[in-house]
Amino acid sequence: MALNDAGLRNANIREGGELDAINDAVSDPNGPDIIICDVTANTDEACEIFHGIRHNELGTNPFVCIIAVAWSPKQPLVNKVVDSGADLLVAAPISPSVILDRIDSLVHNRKPFVVTTDYVGPDRRFQKDRPSDVKHIDVPNSLRDKALGKFDAAALKERIRATRESIVGQKIDRHAFQVAYLADMITQEFKNDTAENASNQLRDPPNSRKKPLQWTLAKSRNSVHPSRRLLKS
Repeated sequence: MALNDAGLRNANIREGGELDAINDAVSDPNGPDIIICDVTANTDEACEIFHGIRHNELGTNPFVCIIAVAWSPKQPLVNKVVDSGADLLVAAPISPSVILDRIDSLVHNRKPFVVTTDYVGPDRRFQKDRPSDVKHIDVPNSLRDKALGKFDAAALKERIRATRESIVGQKIDRHAFQVAYLADMITQEFKNDTAENASNQLRDPPNSRKKPLQWTLAKSRNSVHPSRRLLKS
């Protein structure tokens, strides 16, 4: 195993052949500092677990470091892993030097997290100079704390609690922004019609009104409005 070859002790490594092992590990109050998971065969299931961790639906630490591993990863798999909130995707096979380099990057240069309506995780932008109004969050990192000799269990627990509450608040703000934007789009469509057409749409059966509403929602999703950037940070 690459982790053993890299010099990490077996006592500090919990192995599992099934994805349920991740569920068990992160549910432990003294959960892992890093998860390394092969997502080649069970991409969807693994990404659902990563997503659940990041959205505080699974485990006790939404900010645990996550490295996904895949053999000959194709673009659809890459997209799923990136959108799941994992920190890194590494192509297998992995040498000891590669795994140590990736762990070192999570200790010293971990990407800040961002929050959107449907995503919590490392900033997915590859072009750092691309403008964005999404706030960066320096999340708790127990891997870094332990590597640098600064680990304090009580302090970590408090940072996790405070950061988790901050993220919940940001998600509410993002959803409110999206709802307000969609409401403005729908209102504008009615304003563009004559008063008579608008009242006719309201009187018609639901099926006859479905097309304009669907068109409005589709248009809002494809608009180059700042809210679109919230969906893909």
